Amino acid sequence: MSGCRLSRTLAAGSMSSPKHAGTAIPRSAYVLLVVLALFWGGNWPVLKIAVRELPVFWFRLVCVWGSMVGLFAIAAASGLPLALPRGERGRLLLVALFSIVGWNAFSGFGVLLLPAGRASMIGYTMPLWLVLLSAWVLRERLNGRSIAGLIMGLLGIALLMAEDLSAISSTPVGTLCMLGAATTWAIGITLVKARPFSMPPTVQTAWMMAAGGVPLALLAALNGGLGIPAMSAAAFWALVYNVLIAGVLCYWAFYKLVGLVPASVTAISSLSVPVVGVLLSMAMLGETPSPRDWIALVLIVGALAVVLVLPGRPTRTRS
Repeated sequence: MSGCRLSRTLAAGSMSSPKHAGTAIPRSAYVLLVVLALFWGGNWPVLKIAVRELPVFWFRLVCVWGSMVGLFAIAAASGLPLALPRGERGRLLLVALFSIVGWNAFSGFGVLLLPAGRASMIGYTMPLWLVLLSAWVLRERLNGRSIAGLIMGLLGIALLMAEDLSAISSTPVGTLCMLGAATTWAIGITLVKARPFSMPPTVQTAWMMAAGGVPLALLAALNGGLGIPAMSAAAFWALVYNVLIAGVLCYWAFYKLVGLVPASVTAISSLSVPVVGVLLSMAMLGETPSPRDWIALVLIVGALAVVLVLPGRPTRTRS
């Protein structure tokens, strides 16, 4: 697909309005789910390659601001308005504090202190906090399928974490950092769902990255500096992947998905990301899952089937 055609495609999706209340999940949401599962899931083994060589906060900063440039470029080429509405500036800074700074800063420390693969599993306890927040703050009515899918998915995540209980207990700071990353991510999504922005998701996400990158730059300056480090070809391409794919494409897809389906469905469907991460880590890094890992993956896939495939009443949202 050419660059112009891709820009028009993203622009068309960006201008769609959320229509998920009381309706079935739209087909475009399934496409977005596949994109996120494949490319965000594939980013975990790529992330392992990058953080072996690059300072974590420098890496995070380059990814955030590099993705910001890419999203602004797509929006400009598509003719979207780039202005940040005056009445939404304070609220956008608040969302960026949680979704961009909180996630990247906490997960940055977490990856330093814990094995990257297990850190990703703790980070993806995010659905628990998002479902609870959506029921409390957004008054979303959770049906039986959503509850069953949540329980199955979190059981799978718990199994994936269980093998490293000794490591977790010996490094509580790392565990708390990853739980902090999951919680701040969920809070940011809840804030967007509670009061959506008037900007298209492409522009909204770019401004969030612009704002969130400032505190990350300070953290990078205090932890290794802002100079460009030496890197191998593998680390360079890991950086490119994080900027263009995990950053530009996946962030756009994620916030587009947030506007299409209830928060509880977004939360549970995100459990597909660690599934793909485990499978691709096998192929790329030679990791061998244990029988417990396979049971966990079956539970998570079952959770996705319960929420997204099996027939049932649509989830209703009351603002």
